Amino acid sequence: MQVIHEGSELWGHDRPDLGGPEPGPAFGRLFDAHAAQLRRYLARRVGVEPANDLVAETFLVALRRRETYRPELGTARSWLYGIATNLLRHHVRSELRGLQATARLARTGDTSHAPHDGRVAEQVDAQVRAARLA
Repeated sequence: MQVIHEGSELWGHDRPDLGGPEPGPAFGRLFDAHAAQLRRYLARRVGVEPANDLVAETFLVALRRRETYRPELGTARSWLYGIATNLLRHHVRSELRGLQATARLARTGDTSHAPHDGRVAEQVDAQVRAARLA
């Protein structure tokens, strides 16, 4: 993997032109330069598997919204971290809503939605997610 430092000639101070009709090569370089750092940033917060999904989603959002990137406002790295942080917030909120729903079901004793084995598995999963988010 080639490490591209901010300020290098290849990246024009990490402000690549992403608005062209063929963004593939620029996005390939962008991914190579920043994916590993983004993965570490996200993995420290939500674990490795969700981090891998969030990194992929970060670059998908960046590709779809490449016209919104404004090099004069900041580096591509800061733009990607902003996207990743927003996706991370959404992910954590979704996880918390799931945990709250599971807790409500456990308190009410509602057995109509899942067999006993399924409820036990859901409670174990909820405890694992809660520990990961703590």
